Amino acid sequence: MSLNYQAKPNHAATQAFAQKALEFHLAQVTQSVEKAKTEIEDSSRQAWSQMRDGWRNEFKNDRQLGGNRQNTTLAGASTMIDQFGGSDTQRAELRRVLSVTGAGDNINVIRLLSNIAKVLGEGKPVPASVPKPAPVSRKTQRYGNSNGAGAS
Repeated sequence: MSLNYQAKPNHAATQAFAQKALEFHLAQVTQSVEKAKTEIEDSSRQAWSQMRDGWRNEFKNDRQLGGNRQNTTLAGASTMIDQFGGSDTQRAELRRVLSVTGAGDNINVIRLLSNIAKVLGEGKPVPASVPKPAPVSRKTQRYGNSNGAGAS
């Protein structure tokens, strides 16, 4: 076996080989970077989804806010946004932000709005006033109500 060795290498062939090697390497690196980027994005999306699911479950399982009180709690929070959220456009943007960021799923945000609703929400019924008795004359106070009939 003999090696075909030239004293002077073919420059064009060497350049072509080096270019192909570089392109192959860049393709491999690009493929690895894209794969890593996709895995990171998928992992982040999954973590985000799990966090929001956890927040929703925490709210649903909360004894004071969730469970059978869930609809009432959310209605009160929504009322507070309607009353204090600004203009129609501002309220719509606030609701969008709460949804996009996931903050609307967080029990602490829901609790804040619910507590505000309890304080500022619909008032309690005003108790009926007890009518004052008609004024009684001094004579009736001293002698009772005898209606002019004599003592029996």
